[in-house]
Amino acid sequence: ATLVGERTAGGAPPVDRKPVGTDFFVQVPIGQIRDPVEHGDFEGKGVTPDRTVASADALAVAHRLALVDLARADPARQAEVDWLAPILAAQTKPIQLAPADLKLLAGRYEGRRIELVDGKPSYVWRERFRLALEPLGRDLFAIEGIGDFRLRMVRKGRKITALERINRDGTIQSYARLE
Repeated sequence: ATLVGERTAGGAPPVDRKPVGTDFFVQVPIGQIRDPVEHGDFEGKGVTPDRTVASADALAVAHRLALVDLARADPARQAEVDWLAPILAAQTKPIQLAPADLKLLAGRYEGRRIELVDGKPSYVWRERFRLALEPLGRDLFAIEGIGDFRLRMVRKGRKITALERINRDGTIQSYARLE
């Protein structure tokens, strides 16, 4: 196993709470834990992870490491790793787009529209529904509630000329900008 996160607090012995009257309790040790290799105790020392990252980022980093190991063991899973990598990276380091870049994204594209609502991009499909867009990169976006495709903006110089739907299977549909 690979431990990911921050050093633990170092509370080794498991405890049980025993009530004392109606307003208090006492924590009583009910066991002892020993390191299977060094036969020591980690009370007060904690356990140092193999990969030290902020606890808030630990799950996404552990997920990414597990996917890399899976792809290494089974190269056929590389496409899955490649698909999930931008999502996991954005979880640990959210992408912040400049207001000027967001303004460039807004517009009409064959049968769909990107608009800004309270300064955040949203995807409107054929005037039937509106979904929030989450940046995965400067031009790559996840769509709220949709996991089988994402959107990419196509640039020519400083202009956005098209919107691409990138499907999980690797196929791409392109929608020209209409304005």
